[in-house]
Amino acid sequence: MNNELLDPEIATPKPRTPAQREASRQNGTHSRGPVTAIGKATSARNRTRKRYNIVAQTILIECESRAAFHRTIASLERIFLPQDPYEISLIEMMAVASWRLTRLLEMERAAMLIQKLAPETAAYEPAARAFLAYQSANNSGNTLEHIHRQSDRLDRQYHSAVQSLERYRRSQADKASDQAPNIAPGDLFA
Repeated sequence: MNNELLDPEIATPKPRTPAQREASRQNGTHSRGPVTAIGKATSARNRTRKRYNIVAQTILIECESRAAFHRTIASLERIFLPQDPYEISLIEMMAVASWRLTRLLEMERAAMLIQKLAPETAAYEPAARAFLAYQSANNSGNTLEHIHRQSDRLDRQYHSAVQSLERYRRSQADKASDQAPNIAPGDLFA
């Protein structure tokens, strides 16, 4: 076993003195931020991560994993490679819609499972119990109907964000091509 974990002298960092805190504050006033391209990219990613943490706080419920939500966002970032804050906001919209859709599908599954485990269905084979659960869930209010409506809404929301991203990128590409000088190959050596 690692003795460092048991020794409170080693495991707990010593508090910083007021002089150390003041020196850090003074040093911080001299910082001009990242200088290299790598440093700037890292800083931008950190800013984006902070933003995603705020989104995660507002969207996740108690039993959901922040790490899994961040993996959802990271996956969408790898696919779409957002280039600016607007594209990042569209990635957020996609991630939120995808996350909520997954949550709804899990709720639908849970509703079915609760009905399926009802004692009165124990004598039936699994497929019949699943059918009875579906039928019972549909008859006992509009829970599944509501889940399906919300699922459709979230699916549209996700695809709308994808389409917005595609339109935005086309308009950015059109702007860039309009600003490019129109030089014919023969004009280069004239």
